[in-house]
Amino acid sequence: MALWPLTSNRDRQVRPVQIRKNPVEEWVPTTCGYCSTGCGIEVGVRKELGPHGPGRKAVTVRAMTDHPVNRGKLCLKGIWEFEAISAPNRAGYPLLRKTSDESFQVVKWDEALTWVAGEFKRVQAAYGRDALAVLSTGQIYTEEFYALGKLVRGGLGTNQYDGNTTLCMASAASGYKRAFGTDGPPGCYDDFEHTECLLAFGSNLVECHPVIYFRLKDALERRKYPVIVIDPRATNFAQQADLHLPIRPGTDVVLLNALAHVILAEGLHDRDYIDRCTVGFEEFSRLVAGVTPE
Repeated sequence: MALWPLTSNRDRQVRPVQIRKNPVEEWVPTTCGYCSTGCGIEVGVRKELGPHGPGRKAVTVRAMTDHPVNRGKLCLKGIWEFEAISAPNRAGYPLLRKTSDESFQVVKWDEALTWVAGEFKRVQAAYGRDALAVLSTGQIYTEEFYALGKLVRGGLGTNQYDGNTTLCMASAASGYKRAFGTDGPPGCYDDFEHTECLLAFGSNLVECHPVIYFRLKDALERRKYPVIVIDPRATNFAQQADLHLPIRPGTDVVLLNALAHVILAEGLHDRDYIDRCTVGFEEFSRLVAGVTPE
């Protein structure tokens, strides 16, 4: 099996990524967890004797051909996701050093946990409960977030708890909730096949969400429409767009308000829809009234 990587330079010679064939005893359906696209995958597993006895090992991945999201396609991260499970450099036992100038030593779990708990108590006794902070990943399940929150606030007694999510999707979800009443955008991937124009703000689909980019390319091959990318950077996606607006960083909201100003000033908005489905339109109109394109 070979996968051809995307390239914007058609004259450059490219070589396919060769995916080795591994014997598979069972295909397990699941969802790729690398990003929020939601691609359907099947993980190929086989029985294998591991360090803790007989078990199953993930040896390859393939896309679900009938999945409504990726339709048989995967990006490189999805194709090689199974290797993360048994990566040779993945932590498998505790390593401890008590000062930064020492070398790490392999220790037993009980020793490592006892030392960490003792250091937590020492720091909090000397500087207060909130001297201890916890930073979580965004790649765990809701139930795990809940349990970690209980441990941090109820067990450790600190309010210094943050995570990757607040630097990433939490701000977007908050905006969605305030604007649309739900924590997700109202559109869907099928909209690529029905829109008359695609406007992308700060989005580099080619590199960040390749499968969604595949969906867009499929739609454009069937029916051509303009693609506008607004991004300070000349990304791969921006270079392929019909129009690229390299705005100054931090001025995206100004541009959006100016677009809204023009739409309202020229009467291009759907007043019936606004009256039926929105609130706060008059306040919004006053907000953008003075934000002209100039």
